Amino acid sequence: MFQPCRPRATPARLCLLAGAVLLAAGCNRVPALDATQGDSLRHADYPALIPLEPALALHAAEPDSAEDLERQMDWRRARLEARAARLRAAQAD
Repeated sequence: MFQPCRPRATPARLCLLAGAVLLAAGCNRVPALDATQGDSLRHADYPALIPLEPALALHAAEPDSAEDLERQMDWRRARLEARAARLRAAQAD
């Protein structure tokens, strides 16, 4: 019996299809961004620049926070290990 050939999705065909999609998307008309700005925004002064170091230091972690976090995680691990031991003991009974 005759069976028609089905087209296969080869890498060359997929690249051609992707190129056609990108080419069609490139033909789209994009509105100019200058038209969305008002005159007051267009003629506004540039924002003031600030030094980078103080701005980054505002949100820096405190030196003690790493030690506190490590202490909390150790406590949580010990609590979970104790719970696991109780569950294993209950399962063995």
